[in-house]
Formats: sequence, structure tokens, C-alpha cells
Amino acid sequence: MYKSTSRLLFVLFNALVLTTALACAQSNQSYTLSVLDMRGNPKTITLDNSCLVFGMATWCPHSKELKHLINHPSVKSDLDRVRIVFIFENNEWPTVKDQMDDLVKAGDMTQEDENANLAEFQHRAAGSKLFDPRFLLDLGHEFYRMSQNSSVSPRSFPSLYSATNHAFQGFSSNIFLKFCSEDQFNVAYRNVYHE
Repeated sequence: MYKSTSRLLFVLFNALVLTTALACAQSNQSYTLSVLDMRGNPKTITLDNSCLVFGMATWCPHSKELKHLINHPSVKSDLDRVRIVFIFENNEWPTVKDQMDDLVKAGDMTQEDENANLAEFQHRAAGSKLFDPRFLLDLGHEFYRMSQNSSVSPRSFPSLYSATNHAFQGFSSNIFLKFCSEDQFNVAYRNVYHE
């Protein structure tokens, strides 16, 4: 039952978001986002609705799946022709800590384990504001962090920026179908999501 319910929700969600994405893509107005490069230097990037701007998180398994989908050999050459921009939180550590605090509250982790794990993760990140800076190594597209006081920071991951709504929102992986064939996409999708 879980797979069929999950599949139905996925299809309904895809239909809703695909309609929104197609409406947004019809107008090609440019817009700017204030971001930071990975060293923390402020930068303004100019984008238009032909760009795909994703809110991502290095700790998020769904963001990792999206990265693998975009980099899958059956669609990579087509998607490499699209300007894809990845936006990360300014500092992922407060979110990581909040998630670990939730595990402690639920009794799935002790406070001592949280402290030890958090120290280990931060040591591994070597001072980066990203939980896993290695995530960027094979990303293959532009990537930035949101400015600290940005009003358009992603609230869920991964998410797609809508210039129309000036916000990150949910999306359907069907948005890639305007850039690659359905057969190519299905091969990549089945490989990444093991269906």
C-alpha cells in the first residue's frame, strides 16, 4: 500500500507543479538574487525563467537524489545545456542541530551522542558552513549560498525557485522533460529511485 499511495501522491504533486512550472516558463523576464559565493563574498546573479534554480541542502537525502538524477549519464548532456543554479542555506549547521535536537526529544539519540556526532560532523566539514562540502565536488553547475538575511531562502529541500512567486516551492521532476526525452529521463529516474 505504501508504494501505491506514494506513487499516487507523487503523480498528483507532479501534475500540480508541472502546471505551475510551465506557466512560469512562458514569460522570460530576468530577475536577480543576492547570494554569497562559497567563500562568503556577496554576489548578485541575474537569472531568467529559462534557468532552473534549486534550493538544496548537503545533509538532505532528497537533494542528493536530485543531484544524482541531474548527473545521470542518460540526461546529463541535455541538462548541461540548461543553466542550473543550486542555492544552499547560508549556514546549514543550525538546521542540522535542530534535526538532531528532534532526535534527542524523540528518544532516538542521547544528548551525549548528539554532541559527539555534531562535533564529528563539524570536524569533518573543516570549518565549512555546509554540513558536507564534498557534496559540491560533482555538482556540475553553479552553486551559491543565500545571503544571511535573504527573504527568499529555501524552507524545504530540494525546492525550485519561482520568479513569479519570489519564493522557493515544491517541484516535479517532470520539469526536466522539456530539456530531455521522456525515455532518457525515465532511465535516469528509475536508476536513481530504484523503481
